[in-house]
Amino acid sequence: MQDQRTQDDSEFERRYLQYVVARHGSLTVYGVDLDDSRNLTRLSTGYLSISAMDRNREQTTVPAEDVLAHHSRVTLRGDAGAGKSTLVQWLAVRAAQDGLEADPQHRRIPFMFPLRTVVLQPDALPVAEEFLSAARVPLNDTQPEGWAHRVLTAGRGLLLVDGIDEVDADRREDVRRWLDSLLSRFPDTQCIVTSRPSAIRDAWLEDTRFAEFQLAPMTLDDVRAFIELWHAVPRSSEDDAQEAAIAESLFAAVARRRELSQLATNPLMCALLCALHRERLGWLPTGRVELYEAILSMLLERRDRERNIRDPEGISLAEHEQKVLLQHFAYWLKRNGRTQFSREQAVSLLRTEMADLPRLVLRAGADEIYRHLLNRSGLLREPAIDSVEFIHLTFQNYLAARCAVESDEIVLLIGRAHEDAWEEVFQFAVGVARANVRAELLRGILRRADNEPQNRVQLVLLAGISLELSTELDSSLRREIVDRVAELVPPRTREEAVRLSRVGDVVLQLLPGPEQFSWLSPEAKLVLCTAELVGSPSAEAFVQRFAVLPDAKPARLDAWIPDRPVVSSLLVDSWTSRTYPPTVVQRTLELNGTEGTVDVGAFAGTVREVVCRGNADLPVGVLSRLPLLHTLEVVDNALLTRLDGLGDLRRLRTLKVRGCPALRDLTALEHTSVVFLEIAQNPDLAVLRGLAAARRLRVLYLPGAFEQLAASSLAGHLPGVRIRAAAAFGP
Repeated sequence: MQDQRTQDDSEFERRYLQYVVARHGSLTVYGVDLDDSRNLTRLSTGYLSISAMDRNREQTTVPAEDVLAHHSRVTLRGDAGAGKSTLVQWLAVRAAQDGLEADPQHRRIPFMFPLRTVVLQPDALPVAEEFLSAARVPLNDTQPEGWAHRVLTAGRGLLLVDGIDEVDADRREDVRRWLDSLLSRFPDTQCIVTSRPSAIRDAWLEDTRFAEFQLAPMTLDDVRAFIELWHAVPRSSEDDAQEAAIAESLFAAVARRRELSQLATNPLMCALLCALHRERLGWLPTGRVELYEAILSMLLERRDRERNIRDPEGISLAEHEQKVLLQHFAYWLKRNGRTQFSREQAVSLLRTEMADLPRLVLRAGADEIYRHLLNRSGLLREPAIDSVEFIHLTFQNYLAARCAVESDEIVLLIGRAHEDAWEEVFQFAVGVARANVRAELLRGILRRADNEPQNRVQLVLLAGISLELSTELDSSLRREIVDRVAELVPPRTREEAVRLSRVGDVVLQLLPGPEQFSWLSPEAKLVLCTAELVGSPSAEAFVQRFAVLPDAKPARLDAWIPDRPVVSSLLVDSWTSRTYPPTVVQRTLELNGTEGTVDVGAFAGTVREVVCRGNADLPVGVLSRLPLLHTLEVVDNALLTRLDGLGDLRRLRTLKVRGCPALRDLTALEHTSVVFLEIAQNPDLAVLRGLAAARRLRVLYLPGAFEQLAASSLAGHLPGVRIRAAAAFGP
């Protein structure tokens, strides 16, 4: 009987893991473009690693997908669009793929709980045998009796709980108790829980030994990698050169324009910028509100029109008609504390709202309008049968804000501004409102701050953050808000520094300068932390002023903020130069193999790119002391045969090899985080096939005279890699 049960479990697990790969192996964030062929549908192709910071050890960062390699239980926080759900998908798919190849007794079985879609009963959360039904897995009825319980008892379970912030606030404590009970009963279960930062208190799961991590904002290097990956999807070989030029143009704009670099801090916004940049032929609007309006126009009107798709559902809706209906969808969800509704609820809402659009009623019924919005708007999706949601919560919040302002719901917006779920709605409302309404909103939360000590800091900071969206505002009100924010300066903790930095450049005018400190004290470091996180050219100039303080070595300044170092964008051309201005921070080192060992010294915490030139072994010892190393170039090394040792470089993403004709073994890349690999010589196909185990590799660029036929043959061995050969760039 035991043997039969083991066999039944093994057969069912294989079907279940295949389902996980098929169901969750596709990305949705990339699907916003004029050309459907540009859907990076496979996670194996489209996932780009981002970093996570240990909240208890602030200078420790790891690739986010590796957090479970260091801790069995993790709470992962991240803002909207930061990539939390995509990471959970990736962890589930990777575990399923590994499980399909592993011995059945050693399979890790992922159980996904995206809380926005999981069926949470009012009286109890699911026990082990209800995991699949709660997550709406269609294989639920065929699972062997007691299977999930046996998986968890054996310590083979991987619990992925996504979106604590998307559960009603009064149910979050129920989820915490459920996790506590479940993990007490099955202590060897791996678990990751995701949430927006403000939705749960610090150490929310500390009693159950959860490590706390925060998704770091994308660095400029990450943004470049994302843009290159987005444009690396092949259309046709003759388009590749044009794609590279478009990608470079977009990255140059993001690097140059502060308003774009502030937006391009997460995968969602990077994907939308890529799509909009292409749709607008290289022109991008400025500011968050203008950007969202342009995206809505792209999706609701121009997307179909410019592809010559006319009335695909037999219905023609003007952009403003679609926007009105979608705004009411979004506002209804927000008012009811929900992120999803059923088809019946959607149709009922449409019937009510269409009464105010009489010309629309004459053209179609509510059912037809619903189907059109779902299929053609690009803003709605069906994550499960009879369940509809916006493609991302930030779009729901933007549209809800427009509806609230147009419906004159000012009192409600002011009254709920302190709630996590309404903070972004309030910011957008300030951005879209007329000048007099904007002033009413901001004065309203300042009055609340005076009368509600428990919400004072949150409301004052919200007013400060909203200044950036206040294109027209009475100068006395603006001054009052700045004065209120000044009362919170300087920060006393890193948490306060992070919150203050969200106010943007305004806070730089309020922070104490180096003249108020005699040395690089903890207080001075928190000031620098705030400025670094602002992440603008003005912030860079502010940080550089502190180099005059004793002990203010460049590395000390930069190492304080591993999230998004700005000072490290400055460049010293050659490592061999021993004189440099005290305010300059090293970014690129050039190591000459003939010069022997180099002491990286004070630059260790700031170097992001290294060029190794000449006939010598790779200086792995030096490279391992560069925690921010992102790009490595190996040039003119006739003796190099292998790439051993690179697996210790946790943030290495780009590797370029030129003039290394003896290189015959690439298998060491299996243990690295390299995403882009460039090999300029003409390696044998057999050598390149050694990349098959390099799971994180996404793009292989072969600028040598690599024949298309050979590239096509190689593609079969590297199914998750986009291969770009020289022939694709024309003669």
